[in-house]
Amino acid sequence: MNVALLLTGLALLVVTVLDVGATALAFDVGRSSASNRLVGLGWKTARRVLRGRHAALALVGPILLALLALWWIMMVWAGWSLVFLAGGDALVSSETGARASGWDAVYFAGYTITTLGVGHLETVGDGWKIAEVLASMSGFVLASLGISFVISVVNAVVDKRSLAADLHALGATPIDVARNADGLPPAVARTVLEEASSRVHHLAQQHLAYPVLHYFHSSDRRTALAPSLAVVDEGIELLRSQTTDWPDPWTWARWDHARTVFLGTLQGTFVVPAEEPPRMPGPATDTHGDDHAGGDPTTTHGRRRALLVAFTSQHGWDWESDVLGDD
Repeated sequence: MNVALLLTGLALLVVTVLDVGATALAFDVGRSSASNRLVGLGWKTARRVLRGRHAALALVGPILLALLALWWIMMVWAGWSLVFLAGGDALVSSETGARASGWDAVYFAGYTITTLGVGHLETVGDGWKIAEVLASMSGFVLASLGISFVISVVNAVVDKRSLAADLHALGATPIDVARNADGLPPAVARTVLEEASSRVHHLAQQHLAYPVLHYFHSSDRRTALAPSLAVVDEGIELLRSQTTDWPDPWTWARWDHARTVFLGTLQGTFVVPAEEPPRMPGPATDTHGDDHAGGDPTTTHGRRRALLVAFTSQHGWDWESDVLGDD
């Protein structure tokens, strides 16, 4: 038995199990997993290469998700290949009894973890038969987790785009949002904002559960979350700067908490705040003690807007044209 190959194979399997667990099962921890670091690097590279080509960027998320699943499969396959290769005479031909070659070990590991149950090779010895069963079980569990993870991410992407579309329907620019909200009966405005707050909260938890969700980009401005969220938030702030009693304190507290939690899931890992907050919409009289040109970057209000403009820019949208609506 080759102990070095055995230990290397087992180490690959342990690392993969921990990585899959951190990425697919562990809330918040998954952002720092090896897989998500590689996926994040892929997203950053794609953004630099594609430079705001929205149709092409929309393909990056699905491709990264597929590559993530493939990465897990290849790691498990490589780990079990090394384990069976380390066994030497423990893997033989079922027809001739001859010792299997290195490529035979790779082939055996592949069809075992995919639970195909066919092939001309077999293990010799009780310990290696148990290893074969464990390899088959690991493949089944990986496939189940992988399928569940992909379906959950796809559902989260649908929720993300649905939220963006509903936010966009409130107004195409901050001024539109402020005007539309001001014209609603107080009870209706409260209901709309409370529902939006609840859905933003839900999306924040989905981002924590599935960090790869951040890399799904919409080529349609109407279903793009970053500019839609920025427009609604700026519109609400614009209306509050002009009407001090809108919305009521409870509803406002819910929205403020929801946006803070969501943006908090992005800061640092996915988005680095801009050095300066962006220009404010409309002729508002700012109630936050900030300069109308963009806001004081040292205040909570200014830092939040700096994060919003960075989030918008990272997905290839322009603050002036896609958020403020300036030509």
